[in-house]
Amino acid sequence: MIFRTSTIAWAGVLASAIAAAPALAAGPCEDLAKVHGANVTITAAEIVESASAVSDSLAHAQVQTPFCRVGGFISPTGDSHIGFEVWLPSAGTWNRKLAAVGNGGLSGALNYRAMPPVFNRGYATMTTDLGHVSTPPGSVEDATWALGHPDKVLDYAYRAEHLSTQVARQVVAAYYGIAPAHSYYSGCSAGGIQGMTELLRYPEDFDGYIIGDATPDHLGQEMAAFWNTLAASLGDPAEALKAPQISVVHEAILQQCAGKDGGLASDRFLSNPQVCRFEPRKLQCAEGQDGATCLTNAQVGILERIYGGPVNPGTGEHILSGLTPGTELGWDRYFVGKSNPVGPERPWAGFLASMVYSDPDYLSQQKYLSFDFDHDYQRLRHQVVGGDVGGQEVVLGCVADALAHPGAGRRRIERRGLCSKPPCRHHRLPSAATPARPVAADSASPRRVPPRLARRSRCP
Repeated sequence: MIFRTSTIAWAGVLASAIAAAPALAAGPCEDLAKVHGANVTITAAEIVESASAVSDSLAHAQVQTPFCRVGGFISPTGDSHIGFEVWLPSAGTWNRKLAAVGNGGLSGALNYRAMPPVFNRGYATMTTDLGHVSTPPGSVEDATWALGHPDKVLDYAYRAEHLSTQVARQVVAAYYGIAPAHSYYSGCSAGGIQGMTELLRYPEDFDGYIIGDATPDHLGQEMAAFWNTLAASLGDPAEALKAPQISVVHEAILQQCAGKDGGLASDRFLSNPQVCRFEPRKLQCAEGQDGATCLTNAQVGILERIYGGPVNPGTGEHILSGLTPGTELGWDRYFVGKSNPVGPERPWAGFLASMVYSDPDYLSQQKYLSFDFDHDYQRLRHQVVGGDVGGQEVVLGCVADALAHPGAGRRRIERRGLCSKPPCRHHRLPSAATPARPVAADSASPRRVPPRLARRSRCP
């Protein structure tokens, strides 16, 4: 069963009355330093009296203290260092449940800020750094950690969340003397992709999932961002879109569509951008018109490519849907006004340079300008990036229908705006009318092909 809702809160969705049960008595927190597990090292097991002692980011957070804090790392391979942390409420306040919180972007950090709202409701709460540390610390778009480290790419893709969840359950059982009755996951954007991956690859890890603003196709998402940046800025710098022109485009969209999408004609936004049939050709410059108030023929083509979305020129296949009209005022942050050579701060750029090609010169030598959205894209979808601990090869892109295969007996609550941050796109999820790429089914269980990376044996 799958649920969707536009607003969600842990208190109103997952919390339930705790049935009468014998009182628990937690063991000494420091004894958890002795917890043993395959490739697990516990580095801290201590009682915390103030949340600010954990991280400066919690200096103003309301956290129920004291609590038992357990931290450590997991090393499933010689190049793995998966950091994790578990917060354990007092035995009297624990609701007998475990909650894991996701990260965002390519973040390599323990997500402390997401823990208090869940922890304060009585959940034992776990976070992981997904197997790497971002540079600078706190950066959510850094991918340099992946350069030459395929095992860390796999840790980020799926292994870190799964193994950290297993260790967290072990820590909970050792502290309270009983395993958690239920386990839940909550994550948004890339954290939502983490949840999708868990649900499809390891559905037994959690009983329920809160998945926010996640695309089931991480590779397609990066390709779309790359496509937009090439179109708007990098592919033909002489015809690149300028910031004043973006404002002109946005105003033209409001004039054409505001009041015709269920909203008011005076609205400065679109209520339903998907019904807006914007015609970029109406903005093409007339002879003698000021170029700041109109678009050249080439720039009209740029808009058509951005709203149309990335397309395989060889097959005509849509790689991902285009951006929705009305999002233009956020374009300068993401792909308008960029210049060659592009820096690694662009998520798609770091993704290609470090995670896909592992080439330190990929950006500086502008190799991305020769990328072929036909042959190169097809190679990426089947490119092996490493082997998992079971010896199976893993490839970059093999996307199953996340909606049709939610995991037997698991419940998922999905919250979704048009996207997690501007600019927005409308994701066309696979359905019965638009079937997913065929995947060999496992006769013993639902198909468990993760959105970010998939096992080659299950790919076409």
